[in-house]
Amino acid sequence: MTGWCAALFFTLPPPVLRVPFGALFALAEPIEATPWMGCRPCFADSRPVIGRAPGHAGLWLAYGHGHWGLTLGPATGRLVAEMVTGATSFCDPAPYGAERFMH
Repeated sequence: MTGWCAALFFTLPPPVLRVPFGALFALAEPIEATPWMGCRPCFADSRPVIGRAPGHAGLWLAYGHGHWGLTLGPATGRLVAEMVTGATSFCDPAPYGAERFMH
């Protein structure tokens, strides 16, 4: 840690650092006895599919982000919007096309 964040963290009194998270925020009981931590949909090349669905006019694809879905969601949404509207894309969409699996 660096900067103001580190300064704030290291100046907190030691008891504050040891407070359990549940003591700071009201947490409900777990819904499941064992949380599910399964696989997320992704491809062997670790890239999502973003773009037109080959052979299906008007259908656009944006899936396969794996565990990066929430992180990449805004960028994916922007890319799809630019592609659908014909605007200049902020990045090259070719590496994400479904066509890469059609060889």
